Amino acid sequence: MDEKCIQLFTDPETEWRIELVAAKRDVAVAEYCLAAIQRQLVEDEQLERYRLDIPGRSGLDEEFFRSLQALREKIKVRRGGQPIDIYRIMTQMRDERENEILGMKGRSS
Repeated sequence: MDEKCIQLFTDPETEWRIELVAAKRDVAVAEYCLAAIQRQLVEDEQLERYRLDIPGRSGLDEEFFRSLQALREKIKVRRGGQPIDIYRIMTQMRDERENEILGMKGRSS
């Protein structure tokens, strides 16, 4: 793969936050940043694809698309800018399910 370098400038607090989260996930900062950028690209491409698939492209359609973007931003603010950690949620759900199943087996014995 032909790789290119992208240089980012950020404030010290953002740098610290990125390094902290990357360390918690046991990945390199570059790997963490690239994954975050790729997730954002997928999200943006999905929104753009939806926008392009709207028939008519009237002013109402543009207004609807802007409202979707505004909703997305509100959700990000509410979550403190943090994406939903699907891995953590799925692990938690599996643990709860396993505990429920094991609890049911314990009662029937």
